[in-house]
Amino acid sequence: AFFYRQITETDGEANEILEAFFNANSALFLRHMDLITGRYGAAVKEDTISRYTTFVNFFIYSLVSPILPLDKVGDDNIIVPLNVDFEQYYNLSYDVLFDKSGNKLYKIIFKPRKEVERGIVDGILYVDPNSLSIRRFTGKLINITIEHVEERKLFSEYNCSFSMNFKYRNKYPEVESIHVKLDVEGGTSKVNSILYNVG
Repeated sequence: AFFYRQITETDGEANEILEAFFNANSALFLRHMDLITGRYGAAVKEDTISRYTTFVNFFIYSLVSPILPLDKVGDDNIIVPLNVDFEQYYNLSYDVLFDKSGNKLYKIIFKPRKEVERGIVDGILYVDPNSLSIRRFTGKLINITIEHVEERKLFSEYNCSFSMNFKYRNKYPEVESIHVKLDVEGGTSKVNSILYNVG
């Protein structure tokens, strides 16, 4: 089971909260999601000129994945590092990290090519060299659509970053937690979400 919490702030004031529990298949990425229960609350302003910010599509960014299944490859999906045509979209580099005990961790950096104009992940994969399992996936989403609920306004100035942690169990790296942070138009609107495996 997973727990999800999302909080929206407008001009430093919390105006929206969403909490939910759900079941999901969590090997490598979340799918086959089944809502158990949830709740939602939002403040409402009588002032129609300076409305609170709420977003249509924020939860889908917690479903970011390092890998894209073959049946999901299409023009509507965000491009992720581990797909069959990654060289078409990314410039790749890597580094080798060592901890104090001498244990190694591969840091694989995927930088989008300048000519890519569709939604894509600018990210880093941290991989265990012994098992070749993914330990962590961090980065930001670019060329995506951020939409305001009431005004149906699309935002072009935003910073949407994420961090995704994995735990190795049942022979596969499974999603342990996902944190997504969105700043819109210089930070006047912010959304923070956390999703984590509660067992």
